[in-house]
Amino acid sequence: FNRTLFDMLSTTVGNHPSSWEQNICKVCLAYNSSVHSSTGYSPFFLMFGRQVKLPVDLMYGTGEVAEVSVPAYVQRLKEALREAYALVRDRCDTEHRRQKAIYDEKMHGKPF
Repeated sequence: FNRTLFDMLSTTVGNHPSSWEQNICKVCLAYNSSVHSSTGYSPFFLMFGRQVKLPVDLMYGTGEVAEVSVPAYVQRLKEALREAYALVRDRCDTEHRRQKAIYDEKMHGKPF
Protein backbone atom coordinates (compact mmCIF):
# COMPACT_ATOMS: atom_id res chain seq x y z
CA PHE A 1 0.00 0.00 0.00
CA ASN A 2 2.73 2.49 0.90
CA ARG A 3 4.50 2.23 -2.44
CA THR A 4 1.22 2.56 -4.33
CA LEU A 5 0.26 5.58 -2.25
CA PHE A 6 3.67 7.15 -2.84
CA ASP A 7 3.44 6.55 -6.60
CA MET A 8 -0.08 7.99 -6.77
CA LEU A 9 0.90 11.06 -4.76
CA SER A 10 4.00 11.57 -6.91
CA THR A 11 1.79 11.60 -9.98
CA THR A 12 -0.67 14.12 -8.56
CA VAL A 13 1.75 16.62 -7.04
CA GLY A 14 3.96 16.94 -10.13
CA ASN A 15 6.56 19.67 -9.63
CA HIS A 16 5.15 20.76 -6.25
CA PRO A 17 6.08 17.97 -3.80
CA SER A 18 5.17 20.07 -0.77
CA SER A 19 1.50 20.03 -1.85
CA TRP A 20 1.00 16.34 -1.09
CA GLU A 21 -1.20 17.12 1.94
CA GLN A 22 -3.74 18.76 -0.35
CA ASN A 23 -4.03 15.60 -2.45
CA ILE A 24 -3.91 12.80 0.12
CA CYS A 25 -7.71 12.56 0.58
CA LYS A 26 -8.34 12.39 -3.18
CA VAL A 27 -5.62 9.81 -3.66
CA CYS A 28 -6.95 7.65 -0.81
CA LEU A 29 -10.47 7.82 -2.25
CA ALA A 30 -9.16 6.78 -5.66
CA TYR A 31 -7.20 3.90 -4.10
CA ASN A 32 -10.11 2.70 -1.96
CA SER A 33 -12.64 2.86 -4.79
CA SER A 34 -10.46 1.12 -7.40
CA VAL A 35 -10.78 -2.60 -8.05
CA HIS A 36 -7.54 -4.33 -7.07
CA SER A 37 -6.18 -7.04 -9.31
CA SER A 38 -5.28 -9.37 -6.46
CA THR A 39 -8.77 -9.36 -4.88
CA GLY A 40 -11.08 -8.45 -7.76
CA TYR A 41 -12.85 -5.95 -5.48
CA SER A 42 -12.29 -2.44 -4.22
CA PRO A 43 -11.28 -2.00 -0.58
CA PHE A 44 -14.39 0.16 -0.09
CA PHE A 45 -16.66 -2.68 -1.25
CA LEU A 46 -14.95 -5.19 1.03
CA MET A 47 -15.38 -2.84 3.97
CA PHE A 48 -18.92 -1.56 3.39
CA GLY A 49 -20.49 -4.11 1.05
CA ARG A 50 -21.32 -1.56 -1.65
CA GLN A 51 -19.60 0.61 -4.21
CA VAL A 52 -18.65 4.22 -3.43
CA LYS A 53 -21.33 6.80 -4.17
CA LEU A 54 -19.63 9.91 -5.46
CA PRO A 55 -21.27 13.31 -5.85
CA VAL A 56 -21.49 12.76 -9.60
CA ASP A 57 -23.51 9.60 -8.94
CA LEU A 58 -25.98 11.57 -6.86
CA MET A 59 -26.14 14.45 -9.35
CA TYR A 60 -26.83 12.30 -12.40
CA GLY A 61 -28.57 9.37 -10.75
CA THR A 62 -26.19 6.71 -12.00
CA GLY A 63 -27.54 4.09 -9.64
CA GLU A 64 -30.91 2.65 -8.80
CA VAL A 65 -32.14 3.46 -5.33
CA ALA A 66 -34.38 0.66 -4.21
CA GLU A 67 -36.60 0.87 -1.19
CA VAL A 68 -35.87 -2.13 0.98
CA SER A 69 -36.56 -3.01 4.59
CA VAL A 70 -33.69 -2.95 7.08
CA PRO A 71 -33.75 -6.73 7.74
CA ALA A 72 -33.75 -7.46 3.99
CA TYR A 73 -30.87 -5.02 3.47
CA VAL A 74 -28.85 -6.58 6.28
CA GLN A 75 -29.45 -10.09 4.92
CA ARG A 76 -28.47 -9.06 1.39
CA LEU A 77 -25.36 -7.28 2.72
CA LYS A 78 -24.28 -10.31 4.73
CA GLU A 79 -24.69 -12.60 1.73
CA ALA A 80 -22.81 -10.23 -0.58
CA LEU A 81 -19.91 -9.85 1.87
CA ARG A 82 -19.75 -13.59 2.57
CA GLU A 83 -19.55 -14.30 -1.17
CA ALA A 84 -17.00 -11.53 -1.74
CA TYR A 85 -14.77 -12.71 1.11
CA ALA A 86 -14.82 -16.28 -0.23
CA LEU A 87 -13.87 -15.09 -3.71
CA VAL A 88 -11.13 -12.84 -2.32
CA ARG A 89 -9.73 -15.72 -0.28
CA ASP A 90 -9.57 -17.88 -3.42
CA ARG A 91 -8.03 -15.11 -5.52
CA CYS A 92 -5.44 -14.32 -2.84
CA ASP A 93 -4.47 -18.01 -2.64
CA THR A 94 -4.07 -18.11 -6.42
CA GLU A 95 -2.07 -14.87 -6.43
CA HIS A 96 0.12 -16.15 -3.60
CA ARG A 97 0.93 -19.33 -5.53
CA ARG A 98 1.70 -17.28 -8.67
CA GLN A 99 4.02 -14.94 -6.79
CA LYS A 100 5.70 -17.88 -5.06
CA ALA A 101 6.39 -19.52 -8.41
CA ILE A 102 7.94 -16.28 -9.71
CA TYR A 103 10.07 -15.96 -6.57
CA ASP A 104 11.17 -19.60 -6.68
CA GLU A 105 12.12 -19.29 -10.36
CA LYS A 106 14.25 -16.22 -9.65
CA MET A 107 15.92 -17.79 -6.63
CA HIS A 108 16.51 -21.29 -8.00
CA GLY A 109 16.30 -20.94 -11.77
CA LYS A 110 14.04 -22.90 -14.06
CA PRO A 111 13.93 -26.66 -13.48
CA PHE A 112 15.42 -28.87 -16.20
